[in-house]
Amino acid sequence: MREGTSKLLAACEHQNQSLEAAKSLLTSDLRLAEFKSELQRRKISLSSTSTSSRTTKNKSNEPLFKAKASVSNIRIPLIWKDTDYFKNRGDHRRFAVFCVLKIGTEIFDTIMVNVDRNFTDICFDDTFHFNNVTPDFNFELLIYSRVLHDDLSMASTHKKLTHKISNSLSRSFGRKMINLKDDFNNETGPKFYLIARASLNLKDSADLIKTYDLIPEEELDKNLQLPLFGHYCCRLAVQPECLLKDYHSDILRMHSPESDMFWAVLSKFRLNLWRIKTELQDEPAYLKHTNSKKEPDLIIPINCQSKVTLSERNIQLVNKENVFVFESINGQQSEWIKCFQKVRQDFQAWEPIAEYNMQLAPLSHHRSQYFFYERPSGSLYNETPLQDYDFLRKKHSKSFSYANKTNGTSQLYSLSSRPILD
Repeated sequence: MREGTSKLLAACEHQNQSLEAAKSLLTSDLRLAEFKSELQRRKISLSSTSTSSRTTKNKSNEPLFKAKASVSNIRIPLIWKDTDYFKNRGDHRRFAVFCVLKIGTEIFDTIMVNVDRNFTDICFDDTFHFNNVTPDFNFELLIYSRVLHDDLSMASTHKKLTHKISNSLSRSFGRKMINLKDDFNNETGPKFYLIARASLNLKDSADLIKTYDLIPEEELDKNLQLPLFGHYCCRLAVQPECLLKDYHSDILRMHSPESDMFWAVLSKFRLNLWRIKTELQDEPAYLKHTNSKKEPDLIIPINCQSKVTLSERNIQLVNKENVFVFESINGQQSEWIKCFQKVRQDFQAWEPIAEYNMQLAPLSHHRSQYFFYERPSGSLYNETPLQDYDFLRKKHSKSFSYANKTNGTSQLYSLSSRPILD
């Protein structure tokens, strides 16, 4: 792919074509470098695993559930001088700008935007999805830019002379003079410069658009630097797979005065219990269809503080000050203990978002190529919330109530969802 892009770049005659080809070539080089680094890391990991397996043959750790991530609503504010923006004079530079988004070996690029002094911010409507995201992921945003037109720099003098001479002479000779632009730069095609970067992790994920810091490249020539404000906005959503799958399900009998039997489902970092009257071989019919699902009669949150022990045929679950003792009707005590430990392990890994199921942004199916940017109707500053995201998330946190029908008492369990009414 890289060789084909290089040949295409050499054959391009129009500026838009050469810019797109140079952008594709740069992205291919980044992917190739990341694949080489990942291959080297896997070789080192494989050698260390084979060495350590000799001493820990009996020890087996379950792999953590991975996640999907989406990045959307990318906006980069600019800071022009008042004479440039309001009086339309001063800085005549025009830039071609695009971003590269990277998590591990998955690398995506945005569309390319034409930016000048008439724009207060750059918006990218693309939505990107990343798969197989680990809890310790590192999301990188790289901003690349190229000056398309510069009336303030003396370095552009030879370009002006070349165009003037080519216009005054014949077309064949004029084309040769235009090609002299590459000889001055000793480059094959246009070159994009990395002007700023940013890095995010799991703690930065949110269900709404947030503002983050940009780190500009200090060694870049000022004539090539886009007037960045120093911050950018985006929405980074992360959805762990453990919130979408069930760990285990079976019939459990609770050791209580009533000795109730429950159909138990361990999922979404909680143990959901539906009261049943007789033993079942399969999931109750009223739970198989999502639209007609009955709400659980009892919900027990599972987190890092939850303790699970096995005593003969009994499963003892300690959650804060509450103690629950269950018996597996089908003799799956060891399987339950294994799944409970797996839930605690996954909760610890995804703890910042374990109790909050974020929705991924819809994937963009249609992408236009190089185009002239159109200003959106809304304002970036009016759309940025002033309240902290942690404060907004606490507003969704409510309690589950389990009512004991015999004595009329109820037990409360904190979980980020709406309350269940018995």
